[in-house]
Amino acid sequence: MSLSIPKEWVEVKLNEVCSKITDGTHKTPNYKENGIRFISIKNIRPFARINWKVYEKYISIEEHKKLIRRCNPEIDDILFPRIGTLGFAKRIDFEEEVSIFVGLGLLKPIRKYINSKYLESYMNTLDIFLLSYNKANGTGRKTLPLAETRNFPFPLCPFNEQTRIVEKIEELFSSLDKAVGVLKKTQEQLVIYRSSVLKAAFEGKLITISEREMFTCQIKDFADVGTGSTPKRGVRKYYENGTIPWVTSSCVNDELVMTSKEKITTAAIKETNCKIFVKGSLLIALYGEGKTRGKTSELGIDAATNQACAVITFQKASKVVKEYLKYYLKKEYEQMRQKASGGVQPNLNLRIIKNLYIYIPKSINKQILIIGEIESRLSVCDKLEETVRQSLKKIEYLRQSILKQAFEGKLVPQDPNDESAEKLLERIKKEKLAVSSKKRKK
Repeated sequence: MSLSIPKEWVEVKLNEVCSKITDGTHKTPNYKENGIRFISIKNIRPFARINWKVYEKYISIEEHKKLIRRCNPEIDDILFPRIGTLGFAKRIDFEEEVSIFVGLGLLKPIRKYINSKYLESYMNTLDIFLLSYNKANGTGRKTLPLAETRNFPFPLCPFNEQTRIVEKIEELFSSLDKAVGVLKKTQEQLVIYRSSVLKAAFEGKLITISEREMFTCQIKDFADVGTGSTPKRGVRKYYENGTIPWVTSSCVNDELVMTSKEKITTAAIKETNCKIFVKGSLLIALYGEGKTRGKTSELGIDAATNQACAVITFQKASKVVKEYLKYYLKKEYEQMRQKASGGVQPNLNLRIIKNLYIYIPKSINKQILIIGEIESRLSVCDKLEETVRQSLKKIEYLRQSILKQAFEGKLVPQDPNDESAEKLLERIKKEKLAVSSKKRKK
């Protein structure tokens, strides 16, 4: 990759402006309840502070002292994922001692001459994202070799200009962050609104309906509830050249399931507990981390499932009953989660789903009216959510546009009074040479 930079700048290798480019320990440490924080890829995201809530691990001080002989993360160093999700970076903006795993790379900029925020912003550009994937090894979970990272091109500009660029980026990003905050708040409010619509619909506040027009039954009274299984992973004939969609509980995050990450073969259907469920069946996640458990969605295709999904089929019931039940289950999401049993990760099961009670109008016309009122209100919500999603995407495009201008020298003007990039590079080389000479003497 060749950089498009002003004539006053110099294109160098990343290794030339860093005192060290390395990664964390290659051995899984012994985790403790407290001690030194151990940072994972899960903790970092571009344009956001390190999130300890997502993944919080600790190692002993003794083990940390052994690890820092090779890799000693410090304030203003840059962390970047080199395994799995590539192409973004996070500056360490705190003074707390930490250790990192092999999945994270570490850049130690020569701080006297390189603004750490300038380097962090550059490592978050689309060009570095693409370059990282192009230079990574592997077909599935890619790994970016450190040797490739050391050879990444870097746009070296005068130090004062680095500072001006950083200040301008921060000013523009601050405005974008405020807009993101408003949009995220809108998303939260739409979630609350959806819940309130469903609650009102089934409490008779959207359509007036008397008690005598209602009756109570269990799901097993009008639908079949089943599940699938996971064909043995080591048996190639169950997966190789598979044509049958095989969905897992993660698919319930989609309102309508139209694809699957994996497919299985007819041999898996014949020889295991897997079965094909028809399009239109409802899915409920029986277990899963976070908010997955208890979520409901609908199959938009014929598909098999794993054992983490309950599947409700309606051979004898009308489509109206299915739609009514789908919205009713969405309304009952929190209540269903509370019915889960187990230890560390509570689970739902088929018995719980089959025995769930549903309060339903005797008249199909009343069911249709309730569904119509729900869909009328939620369709407005859908349009607003799509507008918010598109706005968030545009903001990310704007971030990349700002970064592109910054590292092409178009975001702030060049100042002829600045020390030239060539002279800055000469000083960097002299300092690195002096440090290298000291190490050899020792």
